[in-house]
Amino acid sequence: MKRVAQLMTSLMRACKHSPLPMGLAEDRHIKLLELQLKHLGNNQQATGRYGLIWISTTLVFVLALLGNLATYLTQKHADNTTSWSFDVSFVNTAAWSIYGYVIVVPLAYYFFLQYMGSNANIIRFWCMWGYSLTIFIMSSFLLLVPVGFLRWIIIILSGVASASFVALNLRSFIEGNDVSVAVIAAFFLQIALAVFIKVRFFG
Repeated sequence: MKRVAQLMTSLMRACKHSPLPMGLAEDRHIKLLELQLKHLGNNQQATGRYGLIWISTTLVFVLALLGNLATYLTQKHADNTTSWSFDVSFVNTAAWSIYGYVIVVPLAYYFFLQYMGSNANIIRFWCMWGYSLTIFIMSSFLLLVPVGFLRWIIIILSGVASASFVALNLRSFIEGNDVSVAVIAAFFLQIALAVFIKVRFFG
């Protein structure tokens, strides 16, 4: 139980620091989390998947629930007679988009950087992209404000913070400038995810 408590403490500290565009390799909280996960489960795969699944699943349910609530508040603001209804398609869309993104994109970058001869680790990539979603969980609550331009400001700021986190950490895996375009692509992929979240769930 003591190990599990230490694990959860390290996970929360890593999530707290994930919106910051700081080097993942230098983040002592994430390093500590990785060591504790490996020691607890004795399985290197668990290191990346734990944060990946925990944060991704939380975001899926937050988007589905708050997306429905945001839609209701917007409609209620325009028409006072609007009644609450839960759109189940939000759950399916959130699951396919979020799980697909955090699994496929890191894998694509892992194989691409391996092909280019750069030092890459799929577990670290899963950790990095998983933690990059933390800020979207927090900003989803702010996106409940039924004001269009405020929602765009919130999601753009969140997207830039998340994209900076990914891009600056990804840069540490790239040697030379020949694949620096991959860092730029990663930045704009995060921005695209942020825009998708806004349009699909908080439009």
